[in-house]
Order: sequence, then structure tokens, then C-alpha cells
Amino acid sequence: METYVSQPKRQQPRPQLFIKWIRLIVPLLLLVSLMLAGGWWARAYASQGEAGVAGLTDQGTNGIKGHVVGGGPVAAYACPDTNTAKCPIRLTLAPGTQVLIVDNLVGGFVPALNDNSWRKILVQGQLLYVPMQYISVVPLSGNSSDNAQDISFTLTGEDDSTSAPSFSTAPVSKAQAAIGSPPTLCLGSNTVLIGNQCCPPNTALSGTVCMPSTIHTWYVATDGRMNGVAGDRIAVYCRRTGRIEVWSINDGQGHFLVSFSHFAVDAAGKAGLRVTVRGQLVTLNGDGHGSYVAAIQGGPFNATGQGDFAKSFHCYASS
Repeated sequence: METYVSQPKRQQPRPQLFIKWIRLIVPLLLLVSLMLAGGWWARAYASQGEAGVAGLTDQGTNGIKGHVVGGGPVAAYACPDTNTAKCPIRLTLAPGTQVLIVDNLVGGFVPALNDNSWRKILVQGQLLYVPMQYISVVPLSGNSSDNAQDISFTLTGEDDSTSAPSFSTAPVSKAQAAIGSPPTLCLGSNTVLIGNQCCPPNTALSGTVCMPSTIHTWYVATDGRMNGVAGDRIAVYCRRTGRIEVWSINDGQGHFLVSFSHFAVDAAGKAGLRVTVRGQLVTLNGDGHGSYVAAIQGGPFNATGQGDFAKSFHCYASS
């Protein structure tokens, strides 16, 4: 009777086994990586798409309310240009249509309006672009010429009591000097209280001796800007004509960015107005009672929107 003895299985050489595992694992890792990357891209894309609306206003709001104005239907474009080969018309909006204003920016020049200011709007679930003069923050009727220009990227060179006579150059500031310390009450008509000792005016206390005071200087803006202080990277001007101008200050030079209609800022409510100009985001918010905050974010000088890049001020429209 024959006896069969099973032969032990031959083990695969280690190099071949390693290669086999690599061939199995690498495709799986590649597939997982693509899935993760796809999910990240989708989230990033969604975040970018929503930022224009969600980042526009205070929490609890979805944008700045706007109204279509003009004497007839208004075209809404895929991008800020009337060249339909590049920016096709997506919708035609009737006057009175309510939209959400997402942003304000410089776009293609519109010869009929002699302007290149555009609004980015959200309407019927689409982000579209309309020349600024056709979208107002207040409901208006009639031709677009009746619509006050809420935002202007053109400096008008206004001459009023709050500014220098000419704006042919960027605004500058001067420093003024003051001597000594503010006077305080002290016995005697020709002495002031310094520390716990009375000294003659324009002197300082050195130990127990009244010594001549050193000269102290501080920064005083003299060109009409609101609350200008040393180190500012933003300048704001409140004009008697009802405009609020915002300038950036870089390397000691002022650069005009945009002017706002005082009335339009108040009409926008807590959301305020925002503008994208020269790669920078300019925001202006008011409380409806004359108090405002302007800020610059981003751009070539990495503005932060706070600190030296922000300015709180009071401005009241002339009657």
C-alpha cells in the first residue's frame, strides 16, 4: 500500500511577498487620498463661495438689501463687464426687484454710465454683477440718473472747510509742539502745581528743584482727517457735501480708495457697506446716529482691518 506524504508548501521569497503587498496597498492608499482631497476641495470651494455672503454682514444677516432702479429692465452679468462674449447675461431684472448686495468693486467701463463701478449681488440663488448705478440701497424710481451714487472710486477734489484747498497731491500731516505741562491750581498767581511742589510755569520738577521744561511734541493731523494719530494706515474725511472718503497711508503717502454716500451708509444699517478696490477690502459701518467705523483689510500691504488699519469717528450729514 502506497503512502502519500504531502510536501510542505514552498514559502514565497520575502522580496516577492513584499512586492505583492505593495501592489495591493498602494492603489488603496491612492484611492483614499483622492477621496480625502476631493472632500477638502469641495469644502474649500463651498467656503469660498459662501464667504462673499456670510462674511458680508453681522451675524444673523444674509447681506445688504438692495433694489434694482432704472427706467427699464436691468441686465445682470456673469462677471463685471458688459462684454457678453466674456460675461454673458444671466438674468434680466425689473426695476424694484430686491437683491442682496454682496460686494462693490471696480469692473469693466460702462460707456452709457461713464463709470466702472459694479455691485456683486445675490438674486434667485445666483451671484451676478450689475453696474452700481442700477442697484441702490434704497428703493428708487425713474431713470438711473436719479439714483445717488452710493460709492465712488473717483476722487472729486472737494474743497470745503474740513480739508486743504487742493487735493492734487496725497494728504500729509504736520506735527505741532507744546511746551511744558498743562497748568493746574496752585497757591500764587505765577506758579503751578508739579508733583507736590509749586513751580513757575514752563518748568519741570527735578527732585525738589524746579527746572526748565523739555519740549514735548505730539502728532496733530492738520488736513481735516478724522481723529488722525501717529502710525495711522487709514485716513477718513467727512465732507460737508455728504461724502465720506477713505484713504490708505503707505510709506508716508496717502492713496485715495473710495468715497461713500453718508446717506447710503446709514440706509445700509448695521451691515454697512463694503468695497473691493486695488485688492483691498474697505468696510464702513455706522450706528445710524453719527458714529462710524472704517477699516481696510488685505491688499499689497497686508492690512489687518484693525489697529492702525481701522478708524472710529463721528460724522454728521449737513442739512
